[in-house]
Order: sequence, then C-alpha cells, then structure tokens
Amino acid sequence: MSQNIYLIDAYNFAHKAGYLRQFLISGSYEQLMRQMAGMVQKYLENKSAQAKLVFDNNKAPASHRKMNSKVEVIFTKPGLSADAYIIDFLRRQGNANIIVISSDYEIINAARDHQAVSMKSESFYALLVQQSHRKTDPSEKPGSNNDDIDSWLKLFGEQP
Repeated sequence: MSQNIYLIDAYNFAHKAGYLRQFLISGSYEQLMRQMAGMVQKYLENKSAQAKLVFDNNKAPASHRKMNSKVEVIFTKPGLSADAYIIDFLRRQGNANIIVISSDYEIINAARDHQAVSMKSESFYALLVQQSHRKTDPSEKPGSNNDDIDSWLKLFGEQP
C-alpha cells in the first residue's frame, strides 16, 4: 500500500486554525511553519503518510524545505498561487492517495474532479487538536500517576 500525501493549502489552514493573525503580528514565517509542521507531524507520526504545506510566495525564489521526517514546506514560485500549485499537483499525480486540506471551494472541486479526498481546513485542525489531547502512551492507565502526585505533595509539605 502506498503512502498517503496530505496536500495542505497552508495559508488557508493557518487562517482557519487561527494562526494567521499571530503570523501577521509577528511577521515570522519560520515560527508559523514550525508550529504548523509540528502539529501535522504529531498527527502523522503513526500513519503511513507525508504532508506538504504549500504556501503562496510573492517574493523569494520557489523552495522546498523538509521541516521534519513527515512534513515538507513548499513555497511556490513567484506568480504561482498555492491554489494553482495544488491543482497542478492533482493533475500530475491523479488521486494517488492524496488528501487535500483546504476550505477553498476551487481546490475542493479540483480534488473531487481528480478523485482525491478533500477535507476542510477547520475539520483537519479539529483532528489535530483532538490528537494532541490524546495520551501519547496508550499503555498508561488512567490515574497511574497518582503516586507521583502524592510524592510531590509530600515533598512540598502538603498531605494528600
């Protein structure tokens, strides 16, 4: 079975996830990319999948940058929107296990036209948040760290 590719309309996702305002205030692409890449990597860590965060680029040369083992950041070449890049990628790759993340109807329609799966950015963000609230160690039993809490309370003079 081949690996899924999550093709993410990055600014659309950032806007729907509430990161765009933060980015506009800080002006840091690096911070935005790292925060988004970290969340996506955590979501994909136990999945046979890769993600491509596709950003519009109006100034710098086109670039691809591997952020971690699961996530690649793509800045389109100047004059090419992220939407156009994603639609062209769909044309070239067909449905080859692609999951498109965007709330942009043009991209959603293109995904459907190429038999790819699409998910709205806000729905994907909800999945990422849900995943981040799960325990990282499934073998950990609920309440198993009560002894640790009791030890800390005793150490600091509080009795449990």
